This record gives sequence, C-alpha cells and structure tokens, in this order.
Amino acid sequence: MNDVKDIIKEFINLLSAENAALRAGDFSKPASFLVEKAALAARFSALPPEQQSSAGDFDRLEPLIQQNRLLLESAIDTQSRVISTVLSACEKPLAQSYRQGAPRPLAMRPVAFSAQA
Repeated sequence: MNDVKDIIKEFINLLSAENAALRAGDFSKPASFLVEKAALAARFSALPPEQQSSAGDFDRLEPLIQQNRLLLESAIDTQSRVISTVLSACEKPLAQSYRQGAPRPLAMRPVAFSAQA
C-alpha cells in the first residue's frame, strides 16, 4: 500500500473532499482531514527518492493543491472578518466621568451573534 500511486490517489480523494467542504462553507470539516493528510505525507516521505520522483499522477494533484490553498485562504479571510465584526460589536465605549479619575466604561448592551458563518 506504500506505492506512490496509491498515496497520490488518496491525496487526490482527500483534497477533493476538503475542497468540496470549503466550497460549501463547512469550515470545520477540513480540520478533520489534518491527521490523514499528515499520515499520507509521512508515507510519501518514507518512500525512496526514486519512487517519489516517478509519480505520474502529480499533474492531477497539483491543481487540487492550488485550489485547496485558495479555498483555505478564503476561509481564513472570512473567519477573520467574522471575528473582527464580533469583536467590534463587543467594544465598550468610554464616557467621560464627572468624578475625578480616568474615563469609565459605559454599561455594555447585550450582544448576540450566530457562530454559523
């Protein structure tokens, strides 16, 4: 099973599933593929160099890797914007106090948001 073609086919299947999940907006599912990706990378690294370089299916794998990178970057950007929006909604405005000392925060209004993006 340590054949390079088998490993590449498994990578193709895994990246196809991960890319489909990312396109569907399921940002949690790709994390479940991390262990399997690491195991496949370790299996590939354990192969002799001549076997690694003889893989003919790399041309099928490369576009999936490029697409995966773009989808992951987009997911990270989306999650960053959601987090930024939530944080800005939670900021406490400062009001000038008529007492001595520094400004004090105003009472904060309740904030509700959905964790689904």
